[in-house]
Amino acid sequence: MPESYKSIIKKLDVNTTFSVYTVPSATTAILQLATFANVDASNSDSVEFCVRKSGDAADVFFVKGPTVPFATTFRFDGPIVLNAGDILKIKAATANRIDVTIHLLEIS
Repeated sequence: MPESYKSIIKKLDVNTTFSVYTVPSATTAILQLATFANVDASNSDSVEFCVRKSGDAADVFFVKGPTVPFATTFRFDGPIVLNAGDILKIKAATANRIDVTIHLLEIS
């Protein structure tokens, strides 16, 4: 079973929920780490991080609403196992304050 490390880097430039990653078919992904860096020099912001499991109608939140103080980083550690078709979603309360980096391992 081949393994492939992936890094996803995204500037949250809108304040709507964004689907950042979908697990490919015939693949399992292990979410290892997600960081939410507040790049604003003077304002805090809040974030949401969730998954929509394949075939489900609702999102399940890993975190909802933690405040990321200005010029700091919020860290979410795995491992979280994701299956084919699962969708990772992210959102910041304010556009252009949060940069997200997600590290995962794909196994196919």
